[in-house]
Amino acid sequence: MIRYSFVGLLLGISLNFFVLLPHGGGAILPEWHGSLNALEQIEPSPDKHAIRDCSFPVKNDINLWYINNVGIVTPAVSFKDYLISLSGNGQNYIQFLSVGKEIEFLNSKGDRFWKLKSREFPYLSYNGKLIFLLNGDNSKIRIIDNSGNEIGAKEIPGRFCTAIRFSDYSDFGGIGFLNGSFYIINQNGAVI
Repeated sequence: MIRYSFVGLLLGISLNFFVLLPHGGGAILPEWHGSLNALEQIEPSPDKHAIRDCSFPVKNDINLWYINNVGIVTPAVSFKDYLISLSGNGQNYIQFLSVGKEIEFLNSKGDRFWKLKSREFPYLSYNGKLIFLLNGDNSKIRIIDNSGNEIGAKEIPGRFCTAIRFSDYSDFGGIGFLNGSFYIINQNGAVI
């Protein structure tokens, strides 16, 4: 019995030296630090080898910025006189006046794609391909695409719209009304 224990001990020691190579310990690298309320004061990550592939939009009352995963802030658009409705990925937005007669669809660079005569409040899906226009008394929603054309069901009537929600990473939307009716809309504007 002791002979087998000694052979096992020698085998374990030899495997530890030759097969299980030691690895270095982990390193703690600092990331960006700051508040989204004070974007100008964010200190980006000092790690020069960090991958800079992800960015997300941040908006306040008059500006739209993009901040990437290492903390570099890039100003995008200033819209001091307008209200905006921003798509989930931040690549498109609709600007309008609080008491106005038209809405404009723009991309994150400020390029205008279309302008519609409308007094409705716009809601954009994640990619901006599906747009819900809610009328003033919350009794109807028009459905348009990112070209400004009515699509699918074209409009959804109901009694006082209480909920509008889009999926997090696609162009599906949900609409709920006070009378208990609800609708799920696909990316083509059709009720599913």
